[in-house]
Amino acid sequence: MRTPIFPDRLDSDEQDGDFETTTDASISNRSELMAFSDLSRPALAEFRARWLAMTGAGRERLLRSLVEFAELSVDVNYWRIYREVLGDEDPRIRQLAIEGLWENDESDLPAIYLGILQSDPDDDVRSEAAAALQRHLDELLSTTDAEDHALLIETLVTTGGDSNENALVRRRCIEASGAFAGNERVSSLIREAYADDDQTLAAGALRAMGLSRQSRWIPEIERAMESQDAELRFEAAGSAGLLGVPDLIESLTKLLDDEDPEVQAAAVGAIGKIGGTGALRVLRRWLETQVIDDEDMIQDALDEAMLSDDPQARA
Repeated sequence: MRTPIFPDRLDSDEQDGDFETTTDASISNRSELMAFSDLSRPALAEFRARWLAMTGAGRERLLRSLVEFAELSVDVNYWRIYREVLGDEDPRIRQLAIEGLWENDESDLPAIYLGILQSDPDDDVRSEAAAALQRHLDELLSTTDAEDHALLIETLVTTGGDSNENALVRRRCIEASGAFAGNERVSSLIREAYADDDQTLAAGALRAMGLSRQSRWIPEIERAMESQDAELRFEAAGSAGLLGVPDLIESLTKLLDDEDPEVQAAAVGAIGKIGGTGALRVLRRWLETQVIDDEDMIQDALDEAMLSDDPQARA
């Protein structure tokens, strides 16, 4: 059994010689980081004891290193560690733990995230928990009962509509509420947020429209694609892709030449998600006139378009 190694430089408040979390440094410490993967119960108990003896700065550096290394390697699994430190006294640790659990599909996590959203004293942690809830929306809709839905909707609507609440927390709640847009209170929340002068809330409302998978939001999404604000155009493009409506390809095509590269990339991805022969035609025609820096992005969009349900696209 591998034994996790706690390097001294990770367990220090000194800034000189801090553990670097860049790609190169993570790879150079691969053996140390690999040892934390898939801990057994005895090893997790040892981790817990060593973790409690570490300084706050050391804990954060170690956890951040694990999160970043996990993004680089599919061969590691730190979920047991992330769950172990979800209740840490340091909000930065709790936030990192939620981030690390992003790909975890264990069924009890939505309830944990909901509890964090309701009670954690730190706004950044709560916003991270609300964002994580979005990851589980399809699961929540299919596996939870009406009572659980009611509690979730009540929390999202109450928090998302509270003008005294942190703006980012509100935004994440509004976004997550999109899956329940058939609920009258949720629909009202989305409309009010979209009409709000706060760009953060309006952007969240646009994403909620996409997550609703309801075509009734198409007029709002199309108008937002013409907004002077790049963030709203970006979210509108993303929501168009989530809706998957071919009629939105024409509006998305205008964003392929957007001055903001992130908006442009969102439009490319959305057209790919919508798919079909029309999407392929637009992407290929656009490619003929462009010098592309991110070829992977384009190829992903083309692949997704070809895998659509349009039989002509697969031919």
